[in-house]
Amino acid sequence: LHILQGRMHQALLNKAKRGEIYVRAPIGYVKLPTGEFGLDPDEQVQGIVRLIFDEFDRRGSVRSVLQFLQQNDIKLPIRPHAGPNKGQLEWREASPSVVNRMLKHELYAGMYRFGHRQTDPRRKAAGHPDAGRAVVTPDKYHALIPNHCPAYISEERYRRNQQRIKENRFGEKSKGAPRSGQSLLAGIL
Repeated sequence: LHILQGRMHQALLNKAKRGEIYVRAPIGYVKLPTGEFGLDPDEQVQGIVRLIFDEFDRRGSVRSVLQFLQQNDIKLPIRPHAGPNKGQLEWREASPSVVNRMLKHELYAGMYRFGHRQTDPRRKAAGHPDAGRAVVTPDKYHALIPNHCPAYISEERYRRNQQRIKENRFGEKSKGAPRSGQSLLAGIL
């Protein structure tokens, strides 16, 4: 049984390395009858996805994009993956995690990825099947294939966005995202 499981795991990884495993389509994509992802056929959905990337270019931070969406009552197009409305278009309030996930997802630049969340055996907990799962860096993905899927933005624009998101994190090596207010100049200095 253990040998069979090992072979099945290797077969799955081989399929992923060829870019043939598609699980859940993110916002702006649908799963095609072929099993691959395609751009959502709804033009309004595509427009919202493009708007998010354009506003990130203009505003420079996930937080500012989220504020823009909320202030303008712009909802996000969601197609649930389960339940009675599975696959049906719904419009929901934007949340920081969803906007952040969209801006960081390689698929929007046409890159196929598999294995961005992996299980660390040291972090497993008995009785908790999802315990120990963690997001890993792209160099540790099982597969990352450029120009494999339809894209909303270029790979160059994606990389620029990732650098900007990284610089927005407040820490020793970056000053964090620019903010407004009376202490703006003091914060920059």
